[in-house]
Amino acid sequence: MRTRYWSMGVVLGGLAVAGTAWAALDCGVRPTCAELGYTDTADKCDDSGMLKCPFDETAVFCREKLAGTGCEMGSVLYSDLKCYDPDAVPSGLTAIGVVFDIYKKLAVALDESKLPWYDGDDSYEHTSAHLESCPIDGIETCGVNGKRNTMMIVDLWGYSNNYAAGYCYNYTTEGTQKGDWFLPSAKQMVKIDKSSVVVNSGLSGVGGTSIEKGSYWSSTYYAWDLPLNIVMGYGDASNYYGFDSILRTRCVINY
Repeated sequence: MRTRYWSMGVVLGGLAVAGTAWAALDCGVRPTCAELGYTDTADKCDDSGMLKCPFDETAVFCREKLAGTGCEMGSVLYSDLKCYDPDAVPSGLTAIGVVFDIYKKLAVALDESKLPWYDGDDSYEHTSAHLESCPIDGIETCGVNGKRNTMMIVDLWGYSNNYAAGYCYNYTTEGTQKGDWFLPSAKQMVKIDKSSVVVNSGLSGVGGTSIEKGSYWSSTYYAWDLPLNIVMGYGDASNYYGFDSILRTRCVINY
């Protein structure tokens, strides 16, 4: 019996081909979507869009993978916002973060601080009029854009670096500037927690500070004077701490 092989060149060059086109290829058994490279789901693709499998539209391929940044989970991100094999890093580049989400292209900073969520005197009425309020069980669908949340917070309370969102807005490294980094949303913090083993391995390799077990601020707001924090090591959202509580703060960046 003759065996046929499907090359990735065919897959990547013709992902958008309609289902009938596959019938034109002389093959006895139709390949599965996974065999053709459609191994993602729609929620994993960023704004660059996706390609749907002609046999099953719930199986997709994220377009950003075609560009290729060399980044994998736990990869070190450098000051040109790219990742490299450890033995092939171009001279003059500086490590600035570690990748925790290859689909949304997100990386954590190498270090962190301990800060209040907000250090001023503000009323619930003032806060609730500006920030989206999210229930603890709604972090997958509510207030999930950390960069947008951060900008809303600093627009509300100012651009000083003595509170969590302001600190991340002002955070800079080689190759980045103010406003590039942000305080992650609760959903993004949960992703960091789920990836913490490989992330900490990457951080250790470049002398970064490990993600510790315990509470970290998110940029997602709950209600009254209670923003959401994520208990790392467990991935649980909590509203236990108030605005002025001092918690670990770790900034992230889109690369």
